[in-house]
Amino acid sequence: MMSFKWKKCAAGALAALIMLTGSMSFADGLDTVYIDLMLKALENQPKEERVNFGSLLKVTFYDQETLEVTKTNYQTQLTQSQKEFMAANGITAEVVIKNLEALKTWSFADRMALVDASVNLSKNGMLMLNNKYATTVNGGSVFTPTEEVKGTLLPDGISIVKPSLGMKQSFKDMTTHWSGSYVTLLTRANVITGYPDGTYRPEVTLSKAEVITMLVKAFSKDFRTLKPEILPVDVKPTDWHYDFMAYGSYLKLFALQGDLALPNEPLTREKTANIMANMAMALKLNPEGGTSLTFTDINHLSKTTQEDLLWLTKMGIFSGYPDGTFRPNQVVTRAEASVLVIKMMQLFYGNFE
Repeated sequence: MMSFKWKKCAAGALAALIMLTGSMSFADGLDTVYIDLMLKALENQPKEERVNFGSLLKVTFYDQETLEVTKTNYQTQLTQSQKEFMAANGITAEVVIKNLEALKTWSFADRMALVDASVNLSKNGMLMLNNKYATTVNGGSVFTPTEEVKGTLLPDGISIVKPSLGMKQSFKDMTTHWSGSYVTLLTRANVITGYPDGTYRPEVTLSKAEVITMLVKAFSKDFRTLKPEILPVDVKPTDWHYDFMAYGSYLKLFALQGDLALPNEPLTREKTANIMANMAMALKLNPEGGTSLTFTDINHLSKTTQEDLLWLTKMGIFSGYPDGTFRPNQVVTRAEASVLVIKMMQLFYGNFE
């Protein structure tokens, strides 16, 4: 039988790792990198005390009193190794307290999602998160198209071969950023690069053309040869984004406004969701399976947008914020777009590394 002190210690260590900054939500943190961080922080605990870790979480995360005690005492309950790990990764007391407070408002199902993720971790597969990432024999998920279906995508210029990863790039402004592991994979897959001064600038907002370019680079090798019958009038051969936007129009990733593509418009989370859902359709990701999230601020959006968004949350690509909002009018950043694209790549190609 595990001690109550160990329960509180585990809760503190895990809660500390759920979110590395206040800008990301609970669901965003439920991915391999965060579970890996959790396991690293707990690696010094006796093996016999980790065997039933899933059962422990079911008790700990549903126990409000334990959360309250952990909020006050977590620093004295962590081992020195765990404290050093947290300090090295920018996990501060403020972040821990904020996340422990947020834990009280999450549903039992949300907490169990974290349990599912931790106890079903597969190093070479994907996580099982409320059946969102059910591992299959091909190493993908319930949403991953079969090899036979992937073969039908070749005429549309979709690359069905998993990109090879290049050398890791280091960015001086990404050492403690929450999106670091995603950015690392995306840059190694040659989908996006940093700036000449050695920065990635994760909080810079993006235009429609920039997001479309990331998706095209992620999923196509033959995009320059495929164009729609009628080009948008504001997409010209002299534009840097010409081939990317033209191919995006060919795949119907975005709707024209009149005869305009509006490549330079700042891309909101709502419009990003539309584009990502259209990309998922172009990739023939399976629309069935999983459990969608709910948001308090999307009822005014179109029915199509709501359906797009809920499908993306089923796949674990998009999520909201701890207060239950989606914030559809917020402009997407380089960091956010990087996370969205690499998650979709891993659904289509299978897990990287």
